[in-house]
Amino acid sequence: MIKRLFLLCIFQIIGSLVFGQASEIDEFSSTSLQLDSTKSYFIKDIVIIGNKKTQDYIISRELSPKTGDTLLGHVLSKEIEQSRKNILNTQLFHYVKVNLITENNQVSIYILVTERWYFFPVPIFEIDDNNINTWLENIDWKRLNYGAFLTLKNIGGRDETMRMTFQLGYRERIRLSYNIPYINKAKTIGMSFAGSYLRRREIPYSSFGNKRLEFRDNDEYVYKNSSVGVSLNYRKKIFNRHSLSLNYNKVNVSDTISDLNANYLQDQKTRNEYLLLTYSFLRDRRDSKNYPLTGHLLSASVQKIGLGLFNHAPNFINTTIQARKYQKLTSRFSIAGSFASTFSLNDNTPYFLENGIGYRGGVRGYEYYVIDGQDIAVAKLQFRYNLLRPRVYKLPLIPTEKFNRMHFAIYSSVFSDFGYVNDDNGYAQNNLANTMLYGSGMSLDFVTYYDMVLRLEYSFNKLGESGLFIHFVAPI
Repeated sequence: MIKRLFLLCIFQIIGSLVFGQASEIDEFSSTSLQLDSTKSYFIKDIVIIGNKKTQDYIISRELSPKTGDTLLGHVLSKEIEQSRKNILNTQLFHYVKVNLITENNQVSIYILVTERWYFFPVPIFEIDDNNINTWLENIDWKRLNYGAFLTLKNIGGRDETMRMTFQLGYRERIRLSYNIPYINKAKTIGMSFAGSYLRRREIPYSSFGNKRLEFRDNDEYVYKNSSVGVSLNYRKKIFNRHSLSLNYNKVNVSDTISDLNANYLQDQKTRNEYLLLTYSFLRDRRDSKNYPLTGHLLSASVQKIGLGLFNHAPNFINTTIQARKYQKLTSRFSIAGSFASTFSLNDNTPYFLENGIGYRGGVRGYEYYVIDGQDIAVAKLQFRYNLLRPRVYKLPLIPTEKFNRMHFAIYSSVFSDFGYVNDDNGYAQNNLANTMLYGSGMSLDFVTYYDMVLRLEYSFNKLGESGLFIHFVAPI
């Protein structure tokens, strides 16, 4: 549903560009700074305007300069702009402006915000496949999910978030999660809780020829998964986050799945329950979360699967690292690069816990394939050109401010991706494992409306294949 709304908004904007039916608003000269770069300024006060629901401390938590600080003009200008981006990255606001009033060496900072809509009851109607292209290759209307997804964000104005999912169809699921960003007076510690139940009549149990092998039973559910977890989050500094989580999982499969792949749950079992203990670190200095152009992101995690409390539980360690870098070259040209890897410290990973390329992204140009394995490494490089500079358009048919102003920008790019999947479990029938993968191509990216991105990519792979692919998230 969200994707359909996204496409309709794009069509309306394109139509407005052609026929002049929507008004353009200059919202991107968003900071008014008139400071002498060599002069020191005393911050007299900071005033927040426009937050009808959001508590002031949620916004001030993202500010680098504080009331009472004395900073050189060029330092203050830089920190104010970074603070504006930090506030936007909370994803609580459509737009953030900063205005300054100076008197001699004193400055008053005025932060003007436009709040988003925080209550989202969204119907679910989606294709359950690796991507749209793989579904179109063999159209199967049974692979549809339908239901409802409810998000309550910024509860009480404290940036708390509750999400509920009720889903039927190909993948039946109930899920509830609740996130509290701050539970202590210093605003450094937060907690989150989640629980879910999933069941399916069809699941992939292995792969052959770099394609999923799936089994379906119309009379019974062949896969069931119950999970519950709690996380403790620590954020002392603005850009660094630490998280420690503990999750309980129980998986049940039918006898047929165990017969088809003895390593699915390991040792031909039809039931497996285990604990997961995960530590993760995130440093995020990107200017935007949905489509960054400057900054960097570093993340790492260590996951211990199986803590010895259940018999025959998996027992191994997964490590994940990720690095992304974004840099503007000119006002319109920019470059983005990334490296990500996952390594399993175990020689006998159950199939249902394996990693792979093709399930949740990977090397572009291989959308029609899945490459199973225990270890993955992927590197990406992209050169972008801003075809249509970021603008805000007022949509005349929508009365409320929370929906009628839409950010819109278009980027073209050329890219190259490289990847490698290590598979020690002997899936000799998949010739794309244990070999270097590479793909390249060009894309057209539409960035707009509640952080949504539409990518149209034409890519080539090492097999000599090419095609047009559609995606709904930024590639890097």
